[in-house]
Amino acid sequence: INFRGNLLSVIRDDLFTFVPSITSLNLSLNAFSVVPGTISQLSSLTRLVLSDNQLSSLPIDLFAMPKLAELYVERNYLRDLPKGISVALNMTKLMLAGNQLTYIPEEVAEMPSLKMFDVRDNPINESDLNVGVRKIYDSTVLHVSKTSRRGLVSRALTVRKLVEENRERQLRLFAEQEKAAKRAEKEERLAASAKKKK
Repeated sequence: INFRGNLLSVIRDDLFTFVPSITSLNLSLNAFSVVPGTISQLSSLTRLVLSDNQLSSLPIDLFAMPKLAELYVERNYLRDLPKGISVALNMTKLMLAGNQLTYIPEEVAEMPSLKMFDVRDNPINESDLNVGVRKIYDSTVLHVSKTSRRGLVSRALTVRKLVEENRERQLRLFAEQEKAAKRAEKEERLAASAKKKK
């Protein structure tokens, strides 16, 4: 279900009773300052997007959801993460870029399925990170930067290809125009020569 960009700040308590088995929910680009409590009742939910809201905290209930694998809470106002987040046994992606986090709890390193943990653009004091968290932090930053570089290279190659194709088209057009001009000049000379003979 996609409720992206609707300026929502609350959701009716009975809304999800009509769709209890949804697997993906997008509430990004709204005005939520608190995560709706009924979300934690969606036992089949695997992907939750809460990016671009006004959230300053996350309830531990989100991390206890049995099937939740991807949680996106980018560009909010989070200052810390709740205690007990290691209960998120199936979470593979925890995307928290662009918040106000200054510290990452040690429990992050205890999340067994976590593969991507994005905390870019947060005022994190890296010297406070323990060994386990530091390993995840460094590998994620490296992974994201590599992905970004691949994207930039791909776009650069695409632009270069388009420029080269456009240049080739312009050269062909110029050559055709030059040939047409020469033909016209030749025809004018022939016409002038024919007039003189008459």
